[in-house]
Amino acid sequence: MSRPHAYGLTAAERRGDRESKTAGKLAPAGAAKAIDLIVEWANQAQAVPLREIVSVAPFRKSSLRITTRDGKHRDFTIAATIWSPIWSRSNAPHRDEMLAAIRQTVPSA
Repeated sequence: MSRPHAYGLTAAERRGDRESKTAGKLAPAGAAKAIDLIVEWANQAQAVPLREIVSVAPFRKSSLRITTRDGKHRDFTIAATIWSPIWSRSNAPHRDEMLAAIRQTVPSA
């Protein structure tokens, strides 16, 4: 089984770039910049320090829900490959592999 990926999809970045270019031609002034800002925000990597994790659980087909000491939870999508759609059944084994790795590393989770 290959190593799971837990980072933003490059396809989304390309989609955002395409939308930005289209907006530059067809939309009102400033729309391209607004789309660029939204895509940049959506593609920012998120990290949670292991010492902050209180619990981790599978969520939906390909996500993990991580709860931290401050009571907040974050959902992370785990993809089988960088090209895997989020609804793909092939993501579940990779999600489960990541879940086991986190639980092994963080005893309280």
